[in-house]
Amino acid sequence: MLFGKIILSTQTRRYLLIMEIQQASETMFRDLSSKRLTLLEYFFESFAVVLFLVLLLVTFALAFFPDFNLLTTGFCELRLLREINGESTLISFILFQTAIFLLFLSLLLFFLVLSTFFTQRKLTKYLSWIGTFFGVAQCPINLTIFLERGTFEFHMIFVIIGPILLNLAVMVYTAVYFVDKRLPKTSKYSFLTLSILAICFSIIIGIANSIGGTFNAQTQRLGNTIFNYLLVIVFIIQGLVFYLIMKTKMRNSK
Repeated sequence: MLFGKIILSTQTRRYLLIMEIQQASETMFRDLSSKRLTLLEYFFESFAVVLFLVLLLVTFALAFFPDFNLLTTGFCELRLLREINGESTLISFILFQTAIFLLFLSLLLFFLVLSTFFTQRKLTKYLSWIGTFFGVAQCPINLTIFLERGTFEFHMIFVIIGPILLNLAVMVYTAVYFVDKRLPKTSKYSFLTLSILAICFSIIIGIANSIGGTFNAQTQRLGNTIFNYLLVIVFIIQGLVFYLIMKTKMRNSK
């Protein structure tokens, strides 16, 4: 009985998602040419695939890191090329750097494209511009976190500013999604969930920082790893939803 209810509930949610995607394809992109729809379809499909590849590259980078431990090995360790216990970190370094470049280049293009979808109303138009400004600005700053080799104080400036800008971009676009009302709930609530998680993560890190010591270091590394995995997954969901909308619109236009 319970299994049957789960299947029925899953089928219902799938049907509602299909209907929401159908509605979004009819209301958001009615004036786009078939050529532009095709380009957008390829873009969002590639976006989701590339971000999935990013997850794999980071996972392999962590797996190849000498003496890997979720509590002691963070992304800051992966950005450095060095020897640990006589073992080289070259493989982890290459995999991670590749993933970082792919991630932030993809996010840069995603936010630029996203700003073109909400121009019908002044409120969503200006909010999307603000969200895209934060989304574009965070890319070089977050890249600098993993490329610069300056002092610890200099490094921490970028560690603080970069994630804040990315979180602001997500929060602003969460507002845009809910004000616009045309996108499926999956898009809206995945961004809303990520916004809430960003706030919770900041609070946890603040508490850990006040406690200090080993607890602070381990909390930051574990929390940062988990949050960034979730962040990429949410953007994969965004890409897939937009891809399905474009694909549906192309199919209905034939």
